[in-house]
Amino acid sequence: MSSMLRGIKSKSHLSLASSGPSLEDTLNKMKDRLDGVEQQLAELASQQDLEEGLAAQARAVDDKFGALTEKMEDELNHLSMRQTDELLALRKENEGSLKG
Repeated sequence: MSSMLRGIKSKSHLSLASSGPSLEDTLNKMKDRLDGVEQQLAELASQQDLEEGLAAQARAVDDKFGALTEKMEDELNHLSMRQTDELLALRKENEGSLKG
């Protein structure tokens, strides 16, 4: 009877082992998945580096635009004051010529 049980156990062990994937196959699949995850992480890191680079460029452009805008406003203010001074001088001339 015990020899019969041993025979059943060994047959069931063989049938379980042959019915599923081998340990090596499972490990290879897990390694392939891990390689895929590592590749995705590398792509994400590369994308993040690109995004950070673009953000730095955008900040630099914004800073340059801000400085240029400020310079243009200063120049416009200066021109406006000069024109105002010229108009006042012309007004004084006209008032003087009307009196005289």
